[in-house]
Order: sequence, then C-alpha cells, then structure tokens
Amino acid sequence: MKQTWNSYESAVECVARGLARCIGYEFDGRPSSASGNLYGVDLDHVIGEDGALSPGAAEIAGKLNIYAEVSPSGSGLYLFVFAPGADIARHRKQDGFVEIYGEARYFTVTGNVHGSIKPIETRTAESRP
Repeated sequence: MKQTWNSYESAVECVARGLARCIGYEFDGRPSSASGNLYGVDLDHVIGEDGALSPGAAEIAGKLNIYAEVSPSGSGLYLFVFAPGADIARHRKQDGFVEIYGEARYFTVTGNVHGSIKPIETRTAESRP
C-alpha cells in the first residue's frame, strides 16, 4: 500500500512509539535507486541452532558478499542486492531453500545483521538463476 510507505527513520520512530510492530520493505519491481532494481534473496531454514549457516547458504552469502540479516523466524536469512538487467521476477531453486524476489513480495526486516554490516551492492551476474 503506497499510502503507508515512508522513510526508514519514520518507520523506526513508529515502532518505537508503539504505532507499529515491525518494519518491512515491499519489492515493487521498479528501480529503487541509480543502482537499479533491488532484489530480496530469501534463504529458508539455513541457520542452525548453533548459529552456523548451512553449506548452501554459506556459499550463496559468500558469493554475494552483501548486507544480510536474520529473518523473523530466526532460522532464515535475507540478503538484499541490486541487480540491474538480471530480469528476475521470482525464482525458486529446485532444492527449495532459495527464493529471489524483485516484485510482488514483502520482507519484514529485523535489523538483526548476520555477520558484519555490509552495504547493499550491485551483483547482477551473481544473482542470475
């Protein structure tokens, strides 16, 4: 709902004041900056009880080397990437734990950074299915 969109700072303030329970990002398929389209990579059930990533998730996170945060479930990982020209509307890998979205998807963001804080970068070639 575009009428509810606002800046990150405003969203944080609303949560702090008890006016909202969480913050999210809606992938709408439009270029979100000069860097192009922002995509969300959703890795499901990849963080073990010991906090370690599964081998497949570690490979993807290492390859992309971008901002990553623990998903609301605590066992998944969200990565955010610019990928102009990648032409990814929605992709689900056959083994089922990777989904990539560029539109028609909403991620609840946690701010629970996985690893060290890294910027959201352009990774077109690395993001293609």
